[in-house]
Amino acid sequence: MAELCRRNAESNGFSERVQVVHSDIRNLIPQAPKFYDGVIFNPPYQRLGEGRSAKNPVIDKARREVVGQLDDFVRVALEQLTHDGHAHTILPMRRHQELVEVIEAQQGGLVRRRVICARENVTPRYFLATFGRQESLSHEEPPLVVHEGSGFAPEVAGWLGEVSSEA
Repeated sequence: MAELCRRNAESNGFSERVQVVHSDIRNLIPQAPKFYDGVIFNPPYQRLGEGRSAKNPVIDKARREVVGQLDDFVRVALEQLTHDGHAHTILPMRRHQELVEVIEAQQGGLVRRRVICARENVTPRYFLATFGRQESLSHEEPPLVVHEGSGFAPEVAGWLGEVSSEA
């Protein structure tokens, strides 16, 4: 996964500005005592004990908190950020309150939240969150609608158009 991230950064012209760190989240601080303007992470969506275990152990680690819990991800993200830096993540809606509580317990603040809807007027299943070390500003952005009609919604189509025209 780390190699895929490195290749993605390189193919999009960000290899000089992106550092990919491949590590056990619980041991990251001693290995990389640096400060970053931004941290992006995609933690497992299910708590350990929720759902069924995947037969493939790699998939199981990606889906469930086998090697790190949400508070581990938030703690490390906040410790790695500069004072004005931000961390960005995506989680299922059912974990929103948990994320807010974990961020606040770590002396951070939720800065921005945006729900993701597969289609307009459909209950969102996921949300994007931005948080940092500073006080909570808690800005709710309009929903990100992914699909419209038989294709992508204009915002998503624009992103994909930009990516495909540069490739």
